[in-house]
Amino acid sequence: MNFSLTLPKAEERLCEFILELDRIGYSKTTLNGYRTAIRKAWKAIYAQTDFYSNSESNWFIKEILPDMQISCTYKKHIRTALRRWNDYLSNKPYKYRCTVAKEKLTMHYQMILENYIGFLKGNHLKKATIDNYIFFATEFLYSLIKQDVTNMKQVTGFNIGSALASSGSTTGFCKKLPRFLKYLYTEEITRLDLSVAVPKVLEESILPAIYKKEELETTLLNIDCTTLNGKRDYAALSFLMVYGIRVTDLINLNISDINFIHDCFSFRQSKTENLYEADLLPQVKDSLLLYLQELKPDNSNTPLFQRLTAPFGRMSRSGIWNIVSLRLMNSVEISGRKHGSHALRSSLASNLILEDVPYDVVRKILGHSDPNATKRYAAIDVAHLRLCALECPQPTGAFKSYLEGGAWK
Repeated sequence: MNFSLTLPKAEERLCEFILELDRIGYSKTTLNGYRTAIRKAWKAIYAQTDFYSNSESNWFIKEILPDMQISCTYKKHIRTALRRWNDYLSNKPYKYRCTVAKEKLTMHYQMILENYIGFLKGNHLKKATIDNYIFFATEFLYSLIKQDVTNMKQVTGFNIGSALASSGSTTGFCKKLPRFLKYLYTEEITRLDLSVAVPKVLEESILPAIYKKEELETTLLNIDCTTLNGKRDYAALSFLMVYGIRVTDLINLNISDINFIHDCFSFRQSKTENLYEADLLPQVKDSLLLYLQELKPDNSNTPLFQRLTAPFGRMSRSGIWNIVSLRLMNSVEISGRKHGSHALRSSLASNLILEDVPYDVVRKILGHSDPNATKRYAAIDVAHLRLCALECPQPTGAFKSYLEGGAWK
C-alpha cells in the first residue's frame, strides 16, 4: 500500500505508531529512540518536499543518511526505525521484536522461565542485559513447543539446531542462549549440558582506534573558546580525554556532581553501577569554569553539558559523538580510524599503557569492573609485546636444506 503524508498527518500517524509499540510492550527508551530517529529523517525529507512517502524515505536512506555525521550504529538504528515505520504505514504484517511467545508458554515452561529470571537478577545484571537473555530463552522455549517438545529431559542438539534456524537473530541466539542452557543443566532440568551444542560466534577482532597525545592536544588547541559552543566543546573533550569516561556517564553528569571547592567529582557509572570518584585536575576545572561562567545555569541540578539551541536540555549521545567527530576531523588526519567518543577512551587507555602505567591502575581510571577488560588494549602495545616473543628455533634437517635452496624431501 502506497502512502503520502503531510507533516501534520505524519505526526498524527507517528503518535499512533508509538502507542501501538507501547501496547505491544516496547520500553520507553526504545519508543523515544524510534520517535527521535524518525523525526531526524523527516527534518531532511520535509526540507525538500511537502510529503513523506516510501520513495522519499528510500531517497533519504540512500542519498542523505550515509553522509550524516553520526555513528554507524545510529545510522543502522535510523534505517530500522524507518523500515518499521514504513511497514506500519503500509499496513504490512510485522513481527515485532517483542516476545508474544511468553503468553503461549505452558505452565511448566513459564515456571522455568520465571526461575531463570530470578537467577539472572541474583547475578546483579542490568535490566537491559536480563531482558536480552530472557528474549532468547523465551524464543527457545517457544521453538520447543512448536517442535512438540513438552519435557525438557527430551531436548537434544537437534532441537537446538531447529531453534537456531528459526531464530530472528543468529548472533544473539548463539551469544545469549548458552547461559540459559547451562542453567538448565546445572538445575538438572535437562539431562545434558546442551550449551556446547550452540555454535560459537566468531567475530572479527577489531583493534581500538587511538590518537596520540599530540593529536589530542592539537584538537583542543584548534577549538575557538571565544564562543559558548567552543567553551562547551572544549570542556566536554577535556573530560573525555583526561578521564576516558563513557559518553553515557558524561551526558548524565549534573553540575552538582562536580565539587569545585574540594577539586573532585563523583557519579554512579551507568554500565557497572559502581561509584566513580576522581580528582578534578586543573586543566579540566579551568575549562569547566570558563564554560559555566558564560552558561550561567539555573541551579546545581542542571545538566553539566547542555544543548545550546532548541530544544534545550541535556545533550544526547549522538550530540557528543558529533562534537568529538567534527573536532577530530577538523584538526588531525583520521586515516580510516574511528572518530567517535569511544576513540578518546581507547586513546587514554592505550597511551597510559604505553607509559608503563600498571593495568590495574588503568582499569580503575576507566572504571572497568572486569580485570580482563583493559587487557584488550595490550594488543596495540607492540613494544611490550616484542618482549614476550619467543626466539625462532634454528632450522634443521630437511627444512634447513630447503631454506638453503635444496629440494623439499
